Amino acid sequence: MADTPNTEVLARGFTFELNTGTIAVPVWTSVNHINTWNHAPSAQDADTTTFDDDGRDSHMKASRGDEFTLNGLYQVDEATGVRDAGQEACEAWGDEIGQSSRKQFRISDPATPPNVIGPYLATATVTRGGGGNNDPSTWVCAMKVSGALNP
Repeated sequence: MADTPNTEVLARGFTFELNTGTIAVPVWTSVNHINTWNHAPSAQDADTTTFDDDGRDSHMKASRGDEFTLNGLYQVDEATGVRDAGQEACEAWGDEIGQSSRKQFRISDPATPPNVIGPYLATATVTRGGGGNNDPSTWVCAMKVSGALNP
Protein backbone atom coordinates (compact mmCIF):
# COMPACT_ATOMS: atom_id res chain seq x y z
CA MET A 1 0.00 0.00 0.00
CA ALA A 2 1.34 3.44 -0.94
CA ASP A 3 1.97 6.04 1.73
CA THR A 4 -0.73 8.68 1.94
CA PRO A 5 -0.47 12.22 3.32
CA ASN A 6 -1.43 12.37 6.96
CA THR A 7 -0.43 15.82 8.16
CA GLU A 8 -2.70 18.83 8.10
CA VAL A 9 -1.28 22.16 7.02
CA LEU A 10 -2.25 25.39 8.76
CA ALA A 11 -3.49 28.11 6.43
CA ARG A 12 -1.34 30.68 8.24
CA GLY A 13 1.83 29.08 6.85
CA PHE A 14 1.10 30.03 3.23
CA THR A 15 2.78 33.11 1.79
CA PHE A 16 1.43 35.47 -0.85
CA GLU A 17 3.53 37.56 -3.24
CA LEU A 18 2.82 40.05 -6.03
CA ASN A 19 5.36 40.66 -8.79
CA THR A 20 5.93 44.43 -8.65
CA GLY A 21 8.70 44.16 -11.25
CA THR A 22 8.34 42.75 -14.75
CA ILE A 23 7.92 39.20 -16.01
CA ALA A 24 11.51 39.33 -17.32
CA VAL A 25 12.88 40.76 -14.04
CA PRO A 26 10.44 39.84 -11.24
CA VAL A 27 10.45 41.62 -7.88
CA TRP A 28 8.34 39.59 -5.43
CA THR A 29 6.62 41.75 -2.81
CA SER A 30 5.04 39.96 0.16
CA VAL A 31 1.40 40.67 0.98
CA ASN A 32 1.15 40.52 4.77
CA HIS A 33 -1.46 40.61 7.53
CA ILE A 34 -3.71 38.03 5.86
CA ASN A 35 -6.05 36.17 8.22
CA THR A 36 -8.00 34.00 5.74
CA TRP A 37 -7.60 33.02 2.10
CA ASN A 38 -9.46 30.80 -0.31
CA HIS A 39 -9.49 29.38 -3.79
CA ALA A 40 -12.68 29.29 -5.87
CA PRO A 41 -12.45 27.24 -9.07
CA SER A 42 -15.07 27.74 -11.76
CA ALA A 43 -16.03 26.04 -15.02
CA GLN A 44 -18.22 26.55 -18.05
CA ASP A 45 -19.94 23.58 -19.69
CA ALA A 46 -20.72 23.21 -23.38
CA ASP A 47 -24.15 21.65 -23.96
CA THR A 48 -23.73 18.54 -26.13
CA THR A 49 -27.26 17.19 -25.62
CA THR A 50 -28.91 15.55 -28.63
CA PHE A 51 -32.26 13.86 -29.19
CA ASP A 52 -30.45 10.54 -28.71
CA ASP A 53 -29.79 11.35 -25.03
CA ASP A 54 -33.40 10.45 -24.03
CA GLY A 55 -34.05 13.80 -22.39
CA ARG A 56 -30.90 13.67 -20.27
CA ASP A 57 -28.37 16.52 -20.32
CA SER A 58 -25.05 15.82 -21.95
CA HIS A 59 -22.11 18.20 -21.62
CA MET A 60 -18.37 18.65 -21.51
CA LYS A 61 -16.11 21.23 -19.89
CA ALA A 62 -15.50 24.12 -22.27
CA SER A 63 -13.34 26.25 -19.95
CA ARG A 64 -12.07 26.43 -16.40
CA GLY A 65 -11.14 29.36 -14.19
CA ASP A 66 -9.71 30.17 -10.79
CA GLU A 67 -10.04 32.99 -8.30
CA PHE A 68 -8.00 33.44 -5.14
CA THR A 69 -9.12 35.77 -2.36
CA LEU A 70 -6.96 37.17 0.43
CA ASN A 71 -8.77 38.59 3.46
CA GLY A 72 -6.75 40.59 5.93
CA LEU A 73 -6.55 43.58 8.18
CA TYR A 74 -5.92 47.04 6.74
CA GLN A 75 -2.44 48.09 7.86
CA VAL A 76 -1.17 51.65 8.30
CA ASP A 77 1.25 53.36 10.66
CA GLU A 78 -1.01 56.09 12.09
CA ALA A 79 1.96 58.32 12.92
CA THR A 80 3.58 58.27 9.46
CA GLY A 81 0.82 57.05 7.13
CA VAL A 82 3.14 54.30 5.85
CA ARG A 83 1.18 51.31 4.52
CA ASP A 84 2.04 47.63 4.27
CA ALA A 85 4.00 47.47 0.99
CA GLY A 86 2.18 44.36 -0.28
CA GLN A 87 -1.28 45.72 0.48
CA GLU A 88 -0.39 49.04 -1.14
CA ALA A 89 0.95 47.27 -4.26
CA CYS A 90 -2.25 45.20 -4.51
CA GLU A 91 -4.35 48.37 -4.20
CA ALA A 92 -2.45 50.01 -7.07
CA TRP A 93 -2.88 46.78 -9.08
CA GLY A 94 -6.62 46.78 -8.35
CA ASP A 95 -6.89 50.29 -9.83
CA GLU A 96 -5.28 49.29 -13.16
CA ILE A 97 -7.31 48.96 -16.39
CA GLY A 98 -6.34 47.33 -19.68
CA GLN A 99 -3.26 45.21 -20.33
CA SER A 100 -1.45 46.63 -17.28
CA SER A 101 -4.19 45.18 -15.04
CA ARG A 102 -2.69 41.69 -15.50
CA LYS A 103 0.12 41.01 -13.06
CA GLN A 104 1.90 37.93 -11.72
CA PHE A 105 0.96 36.54 -8.33
CA ARG A 106 2.11 33.44 -6.46
CA ILE A 107 1.21 31.51 -3.31
CA SER A 108 3.74 29.32 -1.49
CA ASP A 109 2.75 26.15 0.35
CA PRO A 110 4.66 25.72 3.64
CA ALA A 111 4.38 21.94 3.73
CA THR A 112 6.49 21.11 0.71
CA PRO A 113 8.74 24.04 -0.19
CA PRO A 114 9.24 25.23 -2.83
CA ASN A 115 5.70 24.16 -3.77
CA VAL A 116 4.46 27.37 -5.37
CA ILE A 117 1.02 27.93 -6.90
CA GLY A 118 1.85 30.12 -9.86
CA PRO A 119 3.23 32.45 -10.75
CA TYR A 120 0.09 33.16 -12.71
CA LEU A 121 -1.31 36.18 -14.45
CA ALA A 122 -4.34 37.64 -12.76
CA THR A 123 -6.40 40.78 -12.40
CA ALA A 124 -7.32 42.14 -8.98
CA THR A 125 -10.20 43.80 -7.22
CA VAL A 126 -9.35 45.29 -3.83
CA THR A 127 -11.69 46.36 -1.04
CA ARG A 128 -10.09 48.84 1.33
CA GLY A 129 -11.70 48.98 4.73
CA GLY A 130 -14.86 47.81 6.39
CA GLY A 131 -15.94 46.45 9.75
CA GLY A 132 -18.03 47.25 12.77
CA ASN A 133 -17.72 49.38 15.89
CA ASN A 134 -15.33 47.02 17.68
CA ASP A 135 -13.64 45.48 14.63
CA PRO A 136 -10.32 46.23 12.99
CA SER A 137 -10.76 47.54 9.45
CA THR A 138 -10.71 44.79 6.83
CA TRP A 139 -8.79 44.51 3.59
CA VAL A 140 -9.66 42.10 0.71
CA CYS A 141 -7.87 41.30 -2.54
CA ALA A 142 -9.70 39.05 -5.04
CA MET A 143 -7.48 37.81 -7.87
CA LYS A 144 -9.03 36.30 -10.99
CA VAL A 145 -6.56 34.15 -12.92
CA SER A 146 -6.11 34.96 -16.60
CA GLY A 147 -5.01 31.92 -18.60
CA ALA A 148 -3.21 28.87 -17.23
CA LEU A 149 -2.81 28.46 -13.49
CA ASN A 150 0.91 27.69 -13.84
CA PRO A 151 2.09 29.35 -17.06
